[in-house]
Amino acid sequence: MDALHELEVGRVFDVVGDALNPLADAIRTTDGLEWVGCRHEQRNPAHAGPKQGP
Repeated sequence: MDALHELEVGRVFDVVGDALNPLADAIRTTDGLEWVGCRHEQRNPAHAGPKQGP
């Protein structure tokens, strides 16, 4: 999570799945990071964009 903060990442798009649940939990419980679940990995880039807000 430190690397994501250093890169000023504010939102992480992820495909829901058992293997990724620990990662999703870590992102959801880290201040300053927003986890966005997606159904299919090919849709993630369509949702991603510049961080909005402060």
